[in-house]
Amino acid sequence: MSERLGEHSYIHADHAGGTLIAKAPGDTPLGSGERIRVHVPPAACHLFDEQGLALRRSTFEPERAAA
Repeated sequence: MSERLGEHSYIHADHAGGTLIAKAPGDTPLGSGERIRVHVPPAACHLFDEQGLALRRSTFEPERAAA
């Protein structure tokens, strides 16, 4: 499902692990039931546990090599 809200759209996508909600440009063409491929930078994610509590970013970001 796609919610077109002008400048951006919210894309609701079902997959084996549940539902993903992604923010996309408002003019993103998407039909109901269409398959999509998603690439998400870890820094752009907001993840929650089974109780709905937000996870700390350091919990799910990959470790960075020391400079």
